[in-house]
Amino acid sequence: DRWCGMKIVYSVTRMISTLLLMLLSLRTVASNYYFTLTISLSMCLFSPGSILDALAVQACGKHTPRLYGRLRLWMAVSWGVGGLVTGAINDRLGFGFNFALYFVVAVVQLALITFTFPAS
Repeated sequence: DRWCGMKIVYSVTRMISTLLLMLLSLRTVASNYYFTLTISLSMCLFSPGSILDALAVQACGKHTPRLYGRLRLWMAVSWGVGGLVTGAINDRLGFGFNFALYFVVAVVQLALITFTFPAS
């Protein structure tokens, strides 16, 4: 990263993708096929996943081969556990609550990366 802007790019793409997803929680947007399609396609443009992987490799530093595999393992485990938890929440509290939960988790993740990861 020549300009050391990976954190900034991640932060901007995370904010945009989260705000786009929050638009889907509005009934007027979710009930219109073309709005939903446009928002879904727009979210693909601002997906921060690959940037997060690059930040993870950068954070592992010289121990990348050993630590990155462990990191990916725990990311997969957390993805599975998160799916089970949100499924249970969806059954008990309804689908709309998932949007609020996603927003809270995205803000916490954004804050952690913004304030704890080094700039370069």
